Amino acid sequence: MIYKVGRAFGLTLFSVLILIPVLVVVLGSFKGDLELMTKPLALPERWSFDNYRNLLEGGQIANNFKNSTIVTLFSV
Repeated sequence: MIYKVGRAFGLTLFSVLILIPVLVVVLGSFKGDLELMTKPLALPERWSFDNYRNLLEGGQIANNFKNSTIVTLFSV
């Protein structure tokens, strides 16, 4: 029984340690530059989709995705 509790605790701790950086990155993607630099771990004061808009309007994402697909197909 102690083994199961220890294992569950260890797996939970490991999961939290893995998810925290992912959460910081996702929350950071909704912040502006200044807010990201001054309060990196806080929730966004103003949720902004400008970073995603810039990503899609920049035109490079489709080309990068195509290149990654080609490299993956030839390496498999």
